[in-house]
Amino acid sequence: MAVSYTGIWSSALDKLVNLVAASSTFQTWTGAADAAAAEAYIHESDYSEEESVDKNDRRPCAFVDIELGGAVENTRIFNGTAVIVFEGAVDPAHSEQEAFRDFTNRVGAILDEILQAAEEDTTGNLLNTVRLEGEPIEGPFRAGKQAREADGDHIYCTVRLPYGPDGVAA
Repeated sequence: MAVSYTGIWSSALDKLVNLVAASSTFQTWTGAADAAAAEAYIHESDYSEEESVDKNDRRPCAFVDIELGGAVENTRIFNGTAVIVFEGAVDPAHSEQEAFRDFTNRVGAILDEILQAAEEDTTGNLLNTVRLEGEPIEGPFRAGKQAREADGDHIYCTVRLPYGPDGVAA
């Protein structure tokens, strides 16, 4: 039996998964035929315990989470932060500079599409207010030598997108 997303936390997580999966750049990067197929490359937990799986076979991928903030005064409307960690395998044919450029080009295009889709969303879900502010991206980073030996050569970054009315009075 499938478990549905319900409540303020998991409903926001579901919306985040949908926003990432709907990105045509993410679909192309993962080789997914459509958004439903792209969801197989979006994880709500770390797969580090799956020792029998070659992790580079799972890349590119995204890990998603929602950090709930406080409620807007006298409402049940919450601010929060959508967190996405993107990982991509390094193509051995690329120089390090080319690998970073390829990765940042892809992630930048995905973020453009996520922000555009969120802006056009009229469903009332607060993730339609995601925005880039402050220092939203940590990275990109290339995995260290030990991580490359254990998990395959890859580049990753963390993106933090605040959402919600951010103090709008009810």
